[in-house]
Amino acid sequence: MRVPCVSCKGKGMCGRPVCPVIARKTAVFKLKQKKIEKDFYGSTPPNIFVGRFNYPNVNLGTLTAPFEDNSSVYDDVSYWLANKLNIEKIAEYRFNLLNSKTSVNVKRAGSGRFIEQIQQIAMSSNNLNLEVNLQKKPVFKFTSQPNITPFGGTADIVKAVICTNPLIKAPVEKVFSDTDFKATEAIVYLKQRNFDESFLTKLLSAGTLGIKSQRKLVPTRWAITAVDDSLAKELAEKVRLESTLDCYEVFYGGHYGNRFLIILFPRIWSFELFEFYTKDSLWANNREQFTHDYEFYQGRKDYAEQCSGGYYASRLPVLEYLSKIRKQASALIIREVSSEYWLPLGVWVVRTAVRKALQNKKSFNSREEALNYAEKLLRINFSTVKKESKILSEIKNQKSLNEFF
Repeated sequence: MRVPCVSCKGKGMCGRPVCPVIARKTAVFKLKQKKIEKDFYGSTPPNIFVGRFNYPNVNLGTLTAPFEDNSSVYDDVSYWLANKLNIEKIAEYRFNLLNSKTSVNVKRAGSGRFIEQIQQIAMSSNNLNLEVNLQKKPVFKFTSQPNITPFGGTADIVKAVICTNPLIKAPVEKVFSDTDFKATEAIVYLKQRNFDESFLTKLLSAGTLGIKSQRKLVPTRWAITAVDDSLAKELAEKVRLESTLDCYEVFYGGHYGNRFLIILFPRIWSFELFEFYTKDSLWANNREQFTHDYEFYQGRKDYAEQCSGGYYASRLPVLEYLSKIRKQASALIIREVSSEYWLPLGVWVVRTAVRKALQNKKSFNSREEALNYAEKLLRINFSTVKKESKILSEIKNQKSLNEFF
């Protein structure tokens, strides 16, 4: 059975070893071959990467820029956004990062010199200089996956030596040293102390969080979703205790060819995401396509297969907003992906675009006014949303108590 590209997003569900869509879009970077010897001195932003293929024996590596003394901007989303860097510039930065890796079993977290170094890198808040020895000269080949920020290829490592003292902040040292601290609790604890999702992902991936007997390496792709999901569930518990919104709120905005329309209805918590790909966008195959996932009051028990990481990355900012205003609501989100988003940059694009959209609010007293306004903002066919939306169906068929007064 043919699997639509918008559902697969490069995961290989069509059976091909390489996604032809991504291959076409990243071919330009393969022309810029770097000539690097197998032994080099460089720097890491700092960042690591844990693969998922052949689990539980996965590739574990450090992302290092050869011959660079400071690669911090190569992995700094805040810097990219503050300086309004375009996709080409971000890709150029990421192309310079080589994943120097080796195969390890995920249960080996905390054992072995290389794993200890990886954990030091993951916990560090400063750029680190490294001496790296590889098995052979690396070939830079731009690596792009739908939910992962791209990088410039991989090479098998012999050893690495950290030449800079890692800066490990006290809260990070606390959760690492406290082997009775559950991983989900540690993630919430650090988020409350202003450590962002990217940093928390590194910690979880490197096996530095959780009860000692349960610590293990976590593939980066899975860790990203786990962090977003853990933070969202903690917020949802609080949001469900709040009163509902007093009006209808509509938000619209985004960046990098990703625009988000968010409608909050004055009802108990539920969440729904539509991801629409315009016909000229990546993976759309010349016709408008969409994916769709949702949850009602009690939340999801299974993985959001259609929207995958984008679901969890968009849900978190909405719950942050509701927690901040101390209200609960039913949230309908429509993501529009245009041809401007020609290279996947990772789900951080979704998370930050939704946060940006939530800064642009319009309030309405009726559902009809809110939906009419929303429809005028969209470039996609809103009738599809009206037909397929679980939240709109629930609202139509199940009146809330507020609607009787």
